Amino acid sequence: MNRYTIVTERMYMHLAHPRLAARAADFNLRNREDMMDVEPARPSSYYDKKGMKAYLKWDYRDAMRGSDFRYYLTLKGSDRIIGTVCIGQVLFG
Repeated sequence: MNRYTIVTERMYMHLAHPRLAARAADFNLRNREDMMDVEPARPSSYYDKKGMKAYLKWDYRDAMRGSDFRYYLTLKGSDRIIGTVCIGQVLFG
């Protein structure tokens, strides 16, 4: 866990980071068929650790710039990712 992790009563919300690549790729692969109808077509790299690491680098960069924040959700006591949420297009005035 790091300073960018949000803790709730039942789960952790981990800010996207390349160190989550294997777990995020596993999540994407497990949910590939279920998400086909609601997500755009994804390249095969979206479902493997090496490709996911690149996506997570972009997500982390965006978070550090303050524009988009993607979180991966895990239940307390488990490392398995069960969901993702993104807060996007953050504007400061």
